[in-house]
Parts: sequence; C-alpha cells; structure tokens
Amino acid sequence: MGLGGAILVTSELGSGTALVTTDGTDYFLGFFDNSITNAVYEGSAWADCDVPAAKGSPTPSPSPTATATATATATATATATATPAATATATATATATATATATATATATPTPATCVLTQGYWKNHPEAWCVQTIQLGCQGYSKQAAIAIMQNATAGDMTYALAQQLIAAKLDVNCAGGDSSCVASAIANADAWLCQHPVGSYVQAKSAAWADLTHDYNVLCSYCQGQLCAPHCGP
Repeated sequence: MGLGGAILVTSELGSGTALVTTDGTDYFLGFFDNSITNAVYEGSAWADCDVPAAKGSPTPSPSPTATATATATATATATATATPAATATATATATATATATATATATATPTPATCVLTQGYWKNHPEAWCVQTIQLGCQGYSKQAAIAIMQNATAGDMTYALAQQLIAAKLDVNCAGGDSSCVASAIANADAWLCQHPVGSYVQAKSAAWADLTHDYNVLCSYCQGQLCAPHCGP
C-alpha cells in the first residue's frame, strides 16, 4: 500500500479527500478539505483482499425476521336486543259485598185440635170443614151433599146411619187432627162396604149385609164420641 501503508480516496462529489491508514490489523479513516478551486474530482474505491477481518469486530448475526402471525381479533358487532317493556297488569281486588241473607221468619200456624167432635157438630158447623168434597165408598160428594146426608133421617136405612158416622170420623181426623190409629181400619172397612151398598140403597139393621159391618159401625160411633184414642172436644 502506498504512502507508507496509507491511501488517499477522493470523493466524486467534492466532499473532500479521505486518508485511509492501517496498522496491519485495523483501518483508520481521516478527511481533509479540497484546496483546488474549480477542480474536477473523480471518485475512487479500493479493496484489500489480503487483510484479515479486524479483531474484535462483531460477527453479523442473523437479523430476526418478522413473521406475520394471524391473531384473532374480537370485533364488536352491534346486536339488536329486545328490551321488555313494562306492561300494565290488571289485578283483581277482593271487595266485600253485602249479601242479603234470607232469614226464616216464624209464621203463626193454627194448631189443629187433637180432639174429636160428633156428627151433630159437623152437620151444624159447615164453616169448620177443611174440605169441599168427601169420599164415601166409591163415590165423591160435595160438602153440601154430605151435609144433606147427615141431615137425612135414617128411617131404617143403615146406609145413611153409616154414612153420617163415616163423614164425622173423616172430618175428625182431617180437620180436627184427631188420632186415627184406633179408627183407620174401621174407616177403610166402611168405605169398602159402601162401595157394595151405596148411600140410599136401603140396608136394614137386621140384614146379613149389615151384620158384617156392625162392629166397624160401633167403632166409628165410639171414636166420634171421644171414647177411643182421641178425646172429645166438648165438655
């Protein structure tokens, strides 16, 4: 190398001249200004292929290479969300309501008599009758017709005598409230007999037909006089 191991390197752009020196191991660079006015400089270059690499010079290391890595990025997406709106709800409220309550009211009811009366009473007191018709045997009679039978003289015809006591007994049970337990059988037998021997059919007291009913006739008479299971209403 010239200049005692140093070289000059000119700059093409007129930036000055570089002085490069070496001690056999390292290179040293220095600059000094150009002093020639309007001179034309040509650039130069040099290379020293035999000079070993400078000691202590760092060995180039591989530069890290940026590698693009896909990274999941959360992206906010606007989502419509239904918001329940307050809804008015009707609430049933119990309200006390006055309710009219039916109250049983005692009504005075005439208490029927528990005694009996004779056929003479019923004949003369039609207002005391509680029925407008009455059954005698297999035939029905109005109150007026029944009273006429009771007013008729028997004249030996036992059908009238029996009808008069039967009417009184039925009125004692149904209208006066008399106990019928001791007379019910006699009433039933008298009705059955009158179906066979209607009122006015003239049955004599000594006939066999009347003999069959004599006992029941006597029961009817005793009942209406208050001598059996129901007392008489009069003194």
